[in-house]
Parts: sequence; C-alpha cells; structure tokens
Amino acid sequence: MYFMEKPGRLYDAVKASENGSTSLRLTTAAQEVGEAETHLSKERLWKDKALHGVYPRLLVKDDTDVETSLSWLRAGLTAETEGFVCAIQDQVVKTRAYERTILGRDIDDRCRMCGQATETIWHLSTSFPALAKKDYVERHNSVPKLLHWNILREHGLEFNAAWYLHNPQHVVENEHVKVYWDLQIITDREIPANRPDIVLVNKQARQVQLIDVSVPSDANVKEKEREKVQKYHDLTLEVQKLWSMRKVTTVLIIVGATGIVTKAFRRHVNSVCQVKPELLVKTTMMGTTRIVRRSLGLIAESAV
Repeated sequence: MYFMEKPGRLYDAVKASENGSTSLRLTTAAQEVGEAETHLSKERLWKDKALHGVYPRLLVKDDTDVETSLSWLRAGLTAETEGFVCAIQDQVVKTRAYERTILGRDIDDRCRMCGQATETIWHLSTSFPALAKKDYVERHNSVPKLLHWNILREHGLEFNAAWYLHNPQHVVENEHVKVYWDLQIITDREIPANRPDIVLVNKQARQVQLIDVSVPSDANVKEKEREKVQKYHDLTLEVQKLWSMRKVTTVLIIVGATGIVTKAFRRHVNSVCQVKPELLVKTTMMGTTRIVRRSLGLIAESAV
C-alpha cells in the first residue's frame, strides 16, 4: 500500500507495467483499493437518500446493535421473503408516499384507508387502522410467546413441542418459579401501567422480572425504551413492597418493525432465558412482512 500511494511518473509506470507478475501484486492491490472506494461511495450515496437512506442511517447510530439488527440475513429466509424485507427497509414498496416522492406522481399521498396519515411503509407496518386489532397484536404476541415458551422449558415447567404451537396459560408455577402471562397486577394505589406481558417470579431468590415487549417503528426504538422505563417505574416499586421481594427489575424487549434493536436488547433477552436474540428479531420481521402484504391487499381491494 505504501508503494501504491507514492506519487511520481516512475511509480506510476511500475504500477502500470507490473500486471500481477511480481509478488507485489500491485494491480490486484489497486483493484482492491478501487473496489473499496466504490463500496464506500455507494454506501454514502445510499445513506444520503432521503427515503431509502432512513434504514442505513438508523444502523449507524451509536446505540444500535448492528450485528443483531442484521442477524435475519443468516436466518435462512427464502429469497422472495429476504427480497421483500429489503424492499420494506429501503421503502421501495409502492405506497402513496413512494409514488409521490420517488416516482414524482402528482397524487394525494394520504393513506387510502384512513385518509389522514401519510401512506408510508412505516404507517402500514405500525399504525394502519384496519390491522390494529388483530395483525399488530399477533405480531406483538409472537415475541413474548417465544420468551414464555423458553422460560417454561428452562425452569422445568410443561411446554409444547414447538413454540409456535404454544398457548400460554395465565399462571403456571412449580416450587422454584411462578410465571404470569398478560395479567393485571393489583396494587394499593392506582397505577395505569400494571399489565406487563410476562412476570417471572423467582421464589427462592425472591426476585421478580417484569417483562414487556414492544414493536415500534425502527426510528422509535430508543424512544420506546425510554418511555417503557418511566412507564413501569411505579409498578416496580409497588411490586417490591407488596410482594416483599428483594429485587424487582423491568426487562424491556423492544424490536423495531424491521429488526432494529439497541445494544441493550441482547442483555435484556439473556437476563430472561437462553433464547437466541436473533430468533426474536426474525419472528418480528416475519410478522411485519405478513402485515405489509395484508395492508397492501386491503388497499388494493378498497380501490376496486
């Protein structure tokens, strides 16, 4: 590389004539440098794009766990599904916002279903009214269901052969632990945030974990973490006092709709059970692909 960077006609002539015939491999080195510069140039252009660059800009944020956020690429998805995930992340799915911003069509970019919000891919995947009561709930519940199944398995409680067949019971326990699923916690004073997805009680250690899951848009992952910490602060204090526990902690499992997670994500998951964090990301993203396909289908039906 030192030789390659030296200026001068002599150096230029040697580099041009070497042609890979010596151990210096100057031609190959120049090619590698050129390819690296081209890659960096393409990456910069990608990030600079107003719409398509949103996802890559989120990836390079200081608090993003890049490796886990991209772990779905090793999840063995079909080529069609993998391509559709990339299209969602790059926002090249044909929404009204895409047609107006990228294709330059003079159209109203409001959602064709709700008529209020801009019809972006994030609107379809996280705040589409027609899917709020069922599809978003199913995507959300798939994450705590996977956690719950692994908790039962690791603590010697009865569980299904496959997690996706798991039907969580509201309360299960043995001599070591007690596990609550989607139950309101009764307290002496009124606390609005009193229903975490899972409560794991370690009877012997007298410790409690309040486990709560959220699937916001990728851009709101960090903000959702801060919101949840504040949201469950009072419940943590009340449970410790009323249940006479030594320690009560809040465990936040926050996964962006297309897989963005923070550096705290892996630590939170590992504190609950030994499920691979990558599997939670994959499960969330598969839910998002189903949601986007369904929302586009509903829009197409409404236009007929």
